[in-house]
Amino acid sequence: MPHLKQRYQTGFTLIELLVVVVIISLSAGMMLINISFSDPEDAIEKEARRLHALLQFSHQQAIIRGEEYGLRFYQQAYAFMIFDEETQLWQNADSQKHFSFHELPEDMQLDLLIEGTNVVLNTEREKKRSPGSQQENNENTDTKKIKPQVFLLSSGELSPEFVLNLRIPGVDTHYELHAHGNGEYEIQHAD
Repeated sequence: MPHLKQRYQTGFTLIELLVVVVIISLSAGMMLINISFSDPEDAIEKEARRLHALLQFSHQQAIIRGEEYGLRFYQQAYAFMIFDEETQLWQNADSQKHFSFHELPEDMQLDLLIEGTNVVLNTEREKKRSPGSQQENNENTDTKKIKPQVFLLSSGELSPEFVLNLRIPGVDTHYELHAHGNGEYEIQHAD
């Protein structure tokens, strides 16, 4: 038998390159977030950029991991969610560091338009009841079926398209975050 040379492939796989790109973009986004701002207009911009970076990161994670992510908005907060294949329910992604429930700074508010329609946002987060609790047995279990308003799909798509307005009442400047069906996001400054 002739001695066969083993060939080793050099270079990086596409997944490895995607992971590096995600880490670099997240690091750059977090650096922007950590810059302190004193002006209310700057605070709005900071939050818009933070959410923009998190949306891009979560969308990339959905594609890389093959998981379905979601986002639920409140008047002064937002929460990422992950679809659990086993239970067929949407779960809060609080266990993942970057996707924990995020409350906006004082006085800042969100307005959500989904496909041109204004969505009435809850003022506070719904709480899921623990299985077997007395409250769960006595009450309707609709709180277990909390769903995101926006879906970040593992196919790279976003559904539905939306516009999120970040504002502080009394401040003329606000920022709009536009999310397109193809998974692209853009921030627009508005007066």
